[in-house]
Amino acid sequence: MRESFDFNTTADVWEYSATDAGLTDFGNWKRDSFRASTYGQDYKDEQLLNYMEWTTFRNLYRYANMRNTKARPVVVSVMPNKDLAFGSIPDQVYVIDGEYYTQPVTLSADADTPLLPARFHMAIVYRAMMYYAGYESAPEVMARGEFEYRRLYMRMEIDQLPTLISGPPLA
Repeated sequence: MRESFDFNTTADVWEYSATDAGLTDFGNWKRDSFRASTYGQDYKDEQLLNYMEWTTFRNLYRYANMRNTKARPVVVSVMPNKDLAFGSIPDQVYVIDGEYYTQPVTLSADADTPLLPARFHMAIVYRAMMYYAGYESAPEVMARGEFEYRRLYMRMEIDQLPTLISGPPLA
């Protein structure tokens, strides 16, 4: 459910919604994925944008003189309404690219297909078995559904989640 995007900023505009970025299936931002480059430079001057928590961003970039400072954005934040905020305010057009998470799709028709890879579709069936077993009081169905669901869910976690790595030493 992770997709990439890119859009162009507008000079003197610091706040952008998912709609401004052309996203129709937006769920949430992947906060460590933002990069900026000057429009027309073919990514030659591309730089990573550091993510800053909203309260800190607001206190630094939306306070006093910084409200009007225009320069190349170096920081991105996600506002409480999920809009993106850039600091400093873009002084010209920049290309912003990054990643976002899509919204889950409601499966309502027989022809609907889940967004997860086909090899994990049975996880939905096993989870449905668990709900059915709870409704019908069928412990054997619950045991089978739970066993198969956990087995498949662990495989899905290994396949879909980022690899855990250890960080640098603390001291």
